[in-house]
Amino acid sequence: THAILLAPQERDFVAWRGLLAPLGLPVRAELLSSLDGTQTVAWHGETLTGTITGLDRQRSAAGMCFDTLVDLIIAIIGLDDNQVYALQVPTANREIVLHLDHALHPLPDHRQAQHWKPEELAMLREVLPLDLPLALYGRAPTWVYAAIAVWCTLPPRIFDARWGWVDPPEGHCGALPESVLFHWQVDPHDDMAIVTVTILAGVLDTVPATLVAPHCLPTLGIILDGKLPNWLFAALARAYQDHPWVAIHAPKLESAIVITTHDHQHAIGSQVPYVP
Repeated sequence: THAILLAPQERDFVAWRGLLAPLGLPVRAELLSSLDGTQTVAWHGETLTGTITGLDRQRSAAGMCFDTLVDLIIAIIGLDDNQVYALQVPTANREIVLHLDHALHPLPDHRQAQHWKPEELAMLREVLPLDLPLALYGRAPTWVYAAIAVWCTLPPRIFDARWGWVDPPEGHCGALPESVLFHWQVDPHDDMAIVTVTILAGVLDTVPATLVAPHCLPTLGIILDGKLPNWLFAALARAYQDHPWVAIHAPKLESAIVITTHDHQHAIGSQVPYVP
């Protein structure tokens, strides 16, 4: 949700600023690090600057800058959900930012014990301004994020705790290129194909600009499965949206939730039995 930069020289901050700016992550500290010398502190707006010394396992880093940095981190991690959300909204650069845990009338508040239910998807689609640029935030299930993404005219910007605000990659189906990021498995059945995606390294160290998903027969419904971030499921859902229906695996429900459909036998919010 925030960034703290440490570097040996001032010019080293430039590359990091360029990396963080598209992600919408506010930089709360830019500190020069040196083994020796005197610690200094200055503030530029809400950004802590200065010099921190003694960052070595055999030495103590205690001092003015270190203590100020600790207080800053405590203040950041002590923010409640509403405060963190308020900090992120201005960085989304979208006309409307939806907190999916909050009440979206006539749907209820989904914080605490009130979990999203698949049957709420149809009502959600009716109340959202799908023609406007949206940003999505909160702890809603992946199938809620993917559903909104596939309904929207423009792909919504999605908040990721690791990356900040992410634009889902532009996705399409085709012949798979060799990839160092993903392993794809396609299991065709009579009326559907199960597409399982594995991140080869366990986590992604980059957000790809484009995504090529494996081609499946256009007459088949699609179940998407895998341990993936919400923005990647959003991209996959949009890539397969012309199929008769698309569903997202919901392990806790032991089924896949239909998020878009051209088939009257598979309504939005219906559940397709599926246990890997």
